[in-house]
Amino acid sequence: MADRESSNKPLLRWFAQNGGTLHSCSVLVDPKVGTKVMATGAVPAGDPLISVPQSLCLSFESAKEHGFGDIIKDYPQLEQAPDEILAAHLCAERLKGSSSKWGPYVSALPREVDSPIFWDDEALSLLEGTTLHLMVAEMKKGLRRDYDNIHAPLAEQYPDVLRGVTFDDYCWAMSMLFSRAFSIDGKKYLVPVIDSFNHQPNVVPSIEDVIHVDEPNAAATAAAAAAAAGEEA
Repeated sequence: MADRESSNKPLLRWFAQNGGTLHSCSVLVDPKVGTKVMATGAVPAGDPLISVPQSLCLSFESAKEHGFGDIIKDYPQLEQAPDEILAAHLCAERLKGSSSKWGPYVSALPREVDSPIFWDDEALSLLEGTTLHLMVAEMKKGLRRDYDNIHAPLAEQYPDVLRGVTFDDYCWAMSMLFSRAFSIDGKKYLVPVIDSFNHQPNVVPSIEDVIHVDEPNAAATAAAAAAAAGEEA
């Protein structure tokens, strides 16, 4: 948790320096739940809490602008696999380290994910006979197939973009998409800081009711349910 706390400050500094805005809220690190968003003043339902310039979001479009444009031109069928491109984009930015435009955001992402797809065979054997075991086995097969058929060949053909991407890197990136990406209007986004919210599925019927991507104004905004100062938003 200390790593999360130390990476949170550079993230928020980068966020503010690049046009991100926190409205009546702060982002804290909690030892029990990780990051969370707390109201610093009364927030009426529907008011914006966090505004993120779209230039700070990772998406299929940002991938095309940062190394993947020529790859997609060479293989236009990848237009039909936006999740794979977004995962590869995240891997590429992670490889860049501090030189990445998204360096502070990528550094703040969890380094390890407690998911059965990362368990070894001995640990997975504990699930034998369950539906979960079958689901995890199929997911791992699918991840291995997509890495072998898409990501490994791309890394070999385009080393300037993807040199060194391993199967574990790809699984990590996909786990970030599974757990943190927002699907809005049929497009998937990784949205810095907004992904610090802890999800409460009973508050709103749809994620699109609280997170909006406004293309003309190039901003992603999270609107909150009512919260009083000191409450988690």
